[in-house]
Amino acid sequence: MRLKEEIVNSDLPVNPLEQTGKHLEPAEFKQMLHEDPDLVVIDMRSNYEHSVGKFKGAITFDMENLRELPSHIQEIEYLKGQGKKIVTYCTGGIKCEKASAYLLDQGFENVYQLHGGIIKYGLEAGGEDFEGKCYVFDNRLTVDVNQVNPKVISTCYVCGTPSDRMINCAIITTAISMCLCVKTVGGKWRVLAQKPVNAAPINAPIMAQDTIPAKATIIHLCRA
Repeated sequence: MRLKEEIVNSDLPVNPLEQTGKHLEPAEFKQMLHEDPDLVVIDMRSNYEHSVGKFKGAITFDMENLRELPSHIQEIEYLKGQGKKIVTYCTGGIKCEKASAYLLDQGFENVYQLHGGIIKYGLEAGGEDFEGKCYVFDNRLTVDVNQVNPKVISTCYVCGTPSDRMINCAIITTAISMCLCVKTVGGKWRVLAQKPVNAAPINAPIMAQDTIPAKATIIHLCRA
């Protein structure tokens, strides 16, 4: 066991103990979603997380981690001075302690955060209006949230079929991981398990180099 300065390393120059967004309980947030026309919902998670699930109408950023938030602030500058209520959310609420504090530091007003995040909202408010599934950082990869009006928003990386089935898969041809080792065989997708660094897949077809994403990522696969 070791002590860490932050649960989620963000490098954001703010202290949530001094200033952070107002906490909204799931029931309060649900009511605002239905009744407040001035509500703006912002997803503070990484791109691969919100690709498989997010709140209906939420603003998302194409960022890989919270450290990149400052470079995306200009995308929401138009919200300043509009009298909007800004609600930030993440998986469990931890990222938003700093993310909402950073928005306040940057001059945004009426900033809130969903207390307990998506997970608590699913447990206490039924997950209504959360579209897709919630990405989680364990072997499950995704969990169901919406028990009221669920919807699939992600698609298969290869064929575009609506799908929320996620796997971790990599092709290792160099010292760095590359992703999506999928090949159609007899009309079905074959998925190669992740291999150790520098270990080549055995007896398996490999996609052309130009079809492999530049960075390792998480992909959506359809069931064949």
